[in-house]
Amino acid sequence: MLFLLHYFILFQALNGEIADHKGELDDVVLSGIELLKHSSGDDTGMVQDRIDFFKNRYQNLADRSADRLNKMEEALPLAIKFHDTHEKLVNWLQMVEPELRGKEPIGPEAEAHVLVSTISRHEIDQISMKI
Repeated sequence: MLFLLHYFILFQALNGEIADHKGELDDVVLSGIELLKHSSGDDTGMVQDRIDFFKNRYQNLADRSADRLNKMEEALPLAIKFHDTHEKLVNWLQMVEPELRGKEPIGPEAEAHVLVSTISRHEIDQISMKI
C-alpha cells in the first residue's frame, strides 16, 4: 500500500515539474514569433513548424500527465479501502479457521466423514487380507 502512495506522490511531483516548464515553452513560442517577424521564405515555415511541434509536444505531455494523475486520484481511495477491508478479512479468517479445524463435523458432513473413514478402513482391511 505504501508503494502506491509513494508512486502517487512522485507522480504529483512530476506533474508539477511539467507545469513548471510551461514558462519555458511560452518563452520558446514568444522567441519563435519574434523570429518569424524577421524571417522570410523557407525559414518562416521551418520556424513555425518548430513552434507548433513544441506546443503540441508539451500539450500532449501535459494532457497525458494530468489524465494519469486524475486516474490515480480516483483509484487511490479505492485502493486504500480495498487494502483495509482485505486486511480485516484476512485477520478474521486467521482467527476463525483454527476454531473451525478443531470442531467435529455435524449433519450431512459428519455422515460423509464417517462413511469415508469406514470405506478407507475397509480398503485397508482388504489389502491386509491379501498380504
